[in-house]
Amino acid sequence: TEIPNGCVVIGERPLKRTRQGLFFAVRLEGVLLEGWNTSWPTLGITQLSPDEMVAHGYPLRAEFCGKSICIGGDFHAWRRDKQDHFNGNSFRKPGADEVSVFDAPFPRWQGRETTPWDLGEGDV
Repeated sequence: TEIPNGCVVIGERPLKRTRQGLFFAVRLEGVLLEGWNTSWPTLGITQLSPDEMVAHGYPLRAEFCGKSICIGGDFHAWRRDKQDHFNGNSFRKPGADEVSVFDAPFPRWQGRETTPWDLGEGDV
């Protein structure tokens, strides 16, 4: 089993398309001072509706969500094109046909052991 952490937030309506593309913002209302400084948080967008998420349940990991893209972790991006969630356990990495993974350019941390920022309440 995997110890739950983090959270899932689902909007009640689709993102609006503007001349600049799709946009949303996340505002931090609190920050943990310990335990979350070794990787980026994961943020994703899915084409599944909230009703579909409720009907099919939530994936074990954000990057396993059906019809989604996610960014975060150790400077990674993930894409899942299939409608359903990947149901593998956290000990088995999904194959490239299940979840596509893209690495950011090296060096990821430039020799750092923690994330290269300090988050604060009210950050957007």
